[in-house]
Amino acid sequence: MTDLCATLRRLLLLLLVPVVAACTILGDQPPTNFFVLTSMSERPADAAAAVAPAGAEVAVGIAPVEFPAYLERREIIKRSSSNELVIDRFYQWASPLRADFERVLAADLGTLLPTRRAVVLPFRRAFPLDYEVRMTVDRFERQADGTVVLEARWVVIEQLGERTVTVRDARIRVPAVVDTYPAIVEAMSRAVGQLAAEVAHDIRAAPPPPRRVSLGPGQANAGFSRWS
Repeated sequence: MTDLCATLRRLLLLLLVPVVAACTILGDQPPTNFFVLTSMSERPADAAAAVAPAGAEVAVGIAPVEFPAYLERREIIKRSSSNELVIDRFYQWASPLRADFERVLAADLGTLLPTRRAVVLPFRRAFPLDYEVRMTVDRFERQADGTVVLEARWVVIEQLGERTVTVRDARIRVPAVVDTYPAIVEAMSRAVGQLAAEVAHDIRAAPPPPRRVSLGPGQANAGFSRWS
C-alpha cells in the first residue's frame, strides 16, 4: 500500500510540473497590441494641408486591392534585411491589412477630391460611379534602413465607357521611421495618404466623365443606358 501511494505521488508530481511550467510561461507573456491605419482626416496636420480643389463632384470606387501573400497575415511585418522578415505575434492589425488599406485609401480620396462618394467595392450602389481604381500593392512595410516603402501599380477606369484613363505605378518612401510599432503604423498611414494624392491627381487630370442623360417617358429600354 505504501509503495502504491508513493507511486501515485510521483505520478501526480509528474503531471503537475508541465502544468505549472505552462502557467508560468503564459503568465509572463506581454499583452497583444492591435493597430489600425489612419486616414488624413484623423491626422490633424495632414487634414489641414489636404484641401480638395473646387470642381464637379465625382464618384469613385476602389476595387479589391491585390496584396502579396506574405502581407496577408494579422502580424505587422517589417524587414531586417532585403530577404528576411520580422514577425512579432504581439503586434497585430486589428483587421486584415488589405481591408484597412482599402478603407483608408477611399477615405483619403474623399478628402483630396471634391467628393463625398469614394467607396470600397463591392457595395450596394446607391449612386453610379464615374471612375474605378484597380490597384496591386507589391510592397508595404518598414525596411531595415528605417524607411517605410509602399510600392503599388494602378489603373483608373472611366465607368460609363469602360475606358482606361491612366496606368501608373509609384514607390512611396517615408524615411527615418523609428523602430517602434506605433511609429511604423503612423508612417504607413502617411504612405497611403501620399499614394492617394497620386491617384487623386490622375482623376483630376482625366477628361470629365460622360454626362448621364435622363431618358424621357417612352425612351426607357431595359438594358440600355445613354450618356453624352
